[in-house]
Amino acid sequence: MGYPRRVSRLPWFALAASSILPFGVYTLRSPHPEIAAATAPSPGGRAIIIGGGPNTDHNQVAIESNVKYVYRLIPEKIRRSTLFADGEPDKATVLYVEDVDRLPFDVKAVALTLHGNDRDYFDNGKLRAPSIPGGIDGASSRQNLLRLIDGISSETDVPNSLLLYFTGHGGPLNSNLENNHYDLWGRGGVLSVKELADQIAHAPVNVPVTVVMAQCYSGSFGNLIFENGDPSNGFVGRDICGFFATTKERVAAGCTPELNEADYKDFTSYFFAALSGRDRLGRRVPSADYNRDGKISLDEAFCYTLIHDESIDVPVCTSDVFLRHEVKYHIDDLVKTSYSDIKRWASRCQRVALDALAAKLSLQGEERYATAFKMITPVADQAARRKRGELANHFKEIRSERRAALFGRWPDLKRPGDPSFSVAYAQSLQYIHDSSKSGDGDGWKELISAFEALKLADRDSETSENRAAAALRFVRLCTSITLAHELMQTGSSAQKERFAHLQLLEHRTLFESGGKAPSEPQEDPPTAL
Repeated sequence: MGYPRRVSRLPWFALAASSILPFGVYTLRSPHPEIAAATAPSPGGRAIIIGGGPNTDHNQVAIESNVKYVYRLIPEKIRRSTLFADGEPDKATVLYVEDVDRLPFDVKAVALTLHGNDRDYFDNGKLRAPSIPGGIDGASSRQNLLRLIDGISSETDVPNSLLLYFTGHGGPLNSNLENNHYDLWGRGGVLSVKELADQIAHAPVNVPVTVVMAQCYSGSFGNLIFENGDPSNGFVGRDICGFFATTKERVAAGCTPELNEADYKDFTSYFFAALSGRDRLGRRVPSADYNRDGKISLDEAFCYTLIHDESIDVPVCTSDVFLRHEVKYHIDDLVKTSYSDIKRWASRCQRVALDALAAKLSLQGEERYATAFKMITPVADQAARRKRGELANHFKEIRSERRAALFGRWPDLKRPGDPSFSVAYAQSLQYIHDSSKSGDGDGWKELISAFEALKLADRDSETSENRAAAALRFVRLCTSITLAHELMQTGSSAQKERFAHLQLLEHRTLFESGGKAPSEPQEDPPTAL
């Protein structure tokens, strides 16, 4: 998580909680019996799932998989709507590759020669129609989302909570990282932070909103806690919290066209596995019930994700954004905070995440915060970097030779999109196929071998990047806990009450109408490892 929770040590918290929570507390109805048995049903929730796009070249099957995974985890009594891609259920818009590592020899050789990689999804991928449970309620468009949000007010039973889940692509909008966008379907279709804030304002003000977003640069949507999504404004006058795959400056994992869901390592996979107790394949996962109250809250799922996510993701929650906006700090001073103090200020689930990440990073002693800070930027082994450079140069040399051979026979291969390209492409495939069969394909075999060696070196680099991301997750968690402690010491009563309420919102289960102060049992927390 991004903040500490210290009910038993902070008398102001209990007073704030009693003044801002006049409503009842409900819990998530899980589709899994072992979880459902431990929770009470929640009436009247609403969920809107938005995914796909912005076009067929970037509507990878992993995005569709996210939509299906989240849809089937939401209890059936919760009304669900899905906006996906172009909204056409029978149109082939989902991009997939059956098994990129098993591409035929000739296809892989041509892909490497023309494009420099074997993951040429646009040439070798396939398109199929979406398979969305419950059907599609329209295209992923600004108009359709507003239509669904507007319609909540006119529903017979106004929901007691609203989930907005987004999966797809995103990026900065005009280099303003505070107002990044989510890609909607179609050319130029985007939804910025401020635009989403305007749309959410159409929902009944008494309906708490939870936003979960899995796209790149999604962290800036934490600004939804401010009026009009603008951090220069005051706080919005409604209950809203959110959880996002990564910071406003970083790309996120996922969005692969490969079919094997067992290989998916991304924010959606971990966050919703924690909430439901099962992964995408239905397998049981370690419990995220860190305070052992018999249910999984959103902040517990967030901490579970910090621990278990094996990717470049650096998840963000709205309380992280709140603290960095409200508390002034210098990171060089903050990292000097002792680990024992940070753990003492942390909530139960934060303490579990701290220890788990520290163990993963082999951190020890009181200076773990400062040590992890130095690990944020991966330092490549010089010998490994030099070796990787040699492999890259070797691959480029062979590829240059192969390109000359292909272009010499088929100049039309230089003109993708031209009608003559397809004919030349098919002829080049046949040529390489025949060469390999006749024993004259050594040059193509050497090309593929050189690329495989380079790819292996890149996998080592990916491992280093994932470790740096885990270090950044640890640092950000320490930062949020320390900033929260500082807020408790020096903040105004209004800041403390607002933060307390945001904590309660983040401590709800998925379809609760309000928050509940977390319990702090005396027994040791589960390992979660």
